Amino acid sequence: MVFQFVPDLVRLMKALSTSTGSSEHDVGGTIQTFIHKLVLFTHAVCVTGISDPFLQVRILHLMRTLGKGDAQASELMSDTLARVATNTDASKNVGNSILYETVLTIMEIESESGLRVLAINILGRFLANRDNNIRYVALNTLLKTLVRQSDTFKEHPLISIATPSPHHSRF
Repeated sequence: MVFQFVPDLVRLMKALSTSTGSSEHDVGGTIQTFIHKLVLFTHAVCVTGISDPFLQVRILHLMRTLGKGDAQASELMSDTLARVATNTDASKNVGNSILYETVLTIMEIESESGLRVLAINILGRFLANRDNNIRYVALNTLLKTLVRQSDTFKEHPLISIATPSPHHSRF
């Protein structure tokens, strides 16, 4: 019964992630309006050129919940998650929050190894970020992923993280 909602969520997420972020966009018609009223109690918004980032984060969280342990739902989500992961602008905090939720969703659902490697690569880019908060989130997520899914790291090149010295100016 829950599976019937997955195609609509995937379609809406795909439309949101590919829209230009203009105020006159129509990315889901009635389903978008319904979700806004039901979940967010707000109207559609555009933040720094990204359409409805709050809605995208909520949809990703819902997709993660629905896809956990469901191979058929996870398969429907895979292409959209890959599109979101590759097309989201990571130069803004809003984009990073969407990418973070995308990574969490990829790691939680029954996704294929190529998609998991894409998620690990995103975390690697987060580690290279100048913002210490983003680096902390990446390290924390990598640690949780390593504990839960060590097989993902066997297929990915070794990630070497140098421990900063106590005299390092950035910490």
